[in-house]
Amino acid sequence: MLKIARDSFNLEDFEARLQHHLEEVFGPSVLINVSCVLNANHLMIFIQTDKSTSVSPNQVFAEIKIILQDESFPQFFRIQIGFMVNDYQAYERVFAPNLKREKRLLLVGATELKQHFFAQLKSNLTNQLIKRIAAIGSGIILLLGGIYVVSRPCSVGSCPVIPQSQEVAAQALAVFESNSSRENISLAQQRLTEAVEQLEKIPWWSNDYAVAASLRVLYQARLQSLEQIMAAQKKAAQAVAIAQKAPLAAMTWGQVRQLWEQALSNLNQVPPESPFFSFAAAKSREYQGNLISVKQRLQAEEKAQIMVLNAKKAAKIAQIRQNNAQTVQDWQLVYATWQTVLKRLKEIPPGTTLSGQGEQLVETYMPLLTQARARLEQEKLAQRYYNQAIKQAQLALKSQQSKQWSQAVFNWRLSLTSLKQIPANTFTASQAQPLISNYMLALNQAEINLRNTLKFQKIQETLAEICQGSENICNYKITQNIIKVNLTPSYMQQVWQTALQAKAQANIQIQIELLNHISRLEESWQAISNKTQKIVNIYNPQGELMVSYEPNK
Repeated sequence: MLKIARDSFNLEDFEARLQHHLEEVFGPSVLINVSCVLNANHLMIFIQTDKSTSVSPNQVFAEIKIILQDESFPQFFRIQIGFMVNDYQAYERVFAPNLKREKRLLLVGATELKQHFFAQLKSNLTNQLIKRIAAIGSGIILLLGGIYVVSRPCSVGSCPVIPQSQEVAAQALAVFESNSSRENISLAQQRLTEAVEQLEKIPWWSNDYAVAASLRVLYQARLQSLEQIMAAQKKAAQAVAIAQKAPLAAMTWGQVRQLWEQALSNLNQVPPESPFFSFAAAKSREYQGNLISVKQRLQAEEKAQIMVLNAKKAAKIAQIRQNNAQTVQDWQLVYATWQTVLKRLKEIPPGTTLSGQGEQLVETYMPLLTQARARLEQEKLAQRYYNQAIKQAQLALKSQQSKQWSQAVFNWRLSLTSLKQIPANTFTASQAQPLISNYMLALNQAEINLRNTLKFQKIQETLAEICQGSENICNYKITQNIIKVNLTPSYMQQVWQTALQAKAQANIQIQIELLNHISRLEESWQAISNKTQKIVNIYNPQGELMVSYEPNK
């Protein structure tokens, strides 16, 4: 490197060039502040970045080294760089003649970094000031400055503040470990705050300042952990207080869940190196279990909301269907819809805000389900009777086609009986009503035909008895209006011979019997004519009409 004079270096220009270079490399949104201080041959550079940056310290240091090389600083310059990554991490790097690079990681906040970083600058400036005071021989100022310096704690001699602060910090840990109640945690915070305040009294010119600064950083980190734990417990207490009022609405359970999540977030910020980490981890496991329970309650409440909403929608559909239902299929759909409604209501998780409402809706909808079931059974019964009636009518028609009038009458009567058993207030009853009159007419006609058939059978039996008794005296044929009776030749011959023989023998008795026989036949023919309301014509064997019998009016 080139050796340049101290007076030729412009601090403001260098600071601007450094700011511009870093903004070009990392973007203007990354850097928050760049500031430089020059004291004799000691250049101090302080850089603070945005919390969300992903820039690593090594990248920043490398870029600063590049511009430092370009600036061609004198070899005797001592350059110290402070880099703030976020509120909790800071890095320091020193470049000096004949000195290897040194990298230190300090777990401090922004304020502590600045105090630590610029303490050396103040020390250098003070030394320069003292030199100047000595040069001008200002005894009064030196005397006053000396009095102020020696009056500060730990300015000269031993420093009892540090062991005192350590003792107070140890008491804080002991209080916490004895009982980790919220009261003891608060007391531990007070003790640590007291320790930090004691350390802050040690001036920057004290030989013990570096130790005090390190302890201050340590205790402040512990304080921050306790603050996170206290914040977590506060959120947890709020969550418990709200949850004790359960059942809660879904929105309220969401608030409780958010409180537990915030509490867990606070606990997760306690670093592993903290003496309170094990306590925070145990609390985190406890809170995680509570969070799971709250999520389950929230899911149950949300499920209950959906169940009630769907049940009410289904109930509206069921009522519309019930108002328009007619057929068995319609009522089956109504009944199934009401079953769905009640099933959804009974699935509402217990212990939710809507479980009581679900029970009330069950009481409201249960009678409607009962009505639908009763009407469905009634319509089924009506449909069953109707189907039976139709089936019996078909059988009756089939019997009529085969002239089986007795079976036809039986089937028509069964059909009418089924129709009359259909409940009057059913949809099928309106379909059955016109069938009743039609089937009555069919039954009447079948009964007439049956009676005629029976009469015909009776006449046939009578004719068969007359004509085909002990002797075959005649043949007959029944037509629509006339019954034709043909006397057989054998019968005619027998009657004729009997009459001639009785006359020749003058046998009055035989003649009387023959006349009685003919008279009974004539009475039988007339009776048949009267019963059938048909003309009975008697023919001889030659087919000639002998006598005609007409029914009596």
